[in-house]
Amino acid sequence: MLDGQFVTAVCAHIDVAAHAITYAGAGHPPAILVRKASGDVLELAENGLFLGPFRNVSYTNALAPFDLGDRLLLYTDGIIEATFSDGEPFGLVRLREFAAAQVNSQPAAFVNALMNTVSIHEQEDDLTVVVAEAL
Repeated sequence: MLDGQFVTAVCAHIDVAAHAITYAGAGHPPAILVRKASGDVLELAENGLFLGPFRNVSYTNALAPFDLGDRLLLYTDGIIEATFSDGEPFGLVRLREFAAAQVNSQPAAFVNALMNTVSIHEQEDDLTVVVAEAL
């Protein structure tokens, strides 16, 4: 491992039959869960230490309902760290607001709109997004 560099990870298991998500993270930004029926935007923030040569590190899972129309958003920190010209980051609050405003868009359109929104800002990191929707 190089100084100042580390690896984060996220794992999400979607159980279609049980209408549930099991989620765990290792230093990764929290997943966003958009609840279609209520419009709620939740953070799945079950997170442990980033990956590395650590002894006695444990990671735990969180369980959340995943109902018809709900959307799960996984993303890298480059999304929330993209900055405006004044140096202000896009941030988690804006991402949550964006996800709520786009609740009725198709997943591909959501990803395109998000990438277009953050790519107009300065980035120093990768931009990666994964969207899963319960159909």
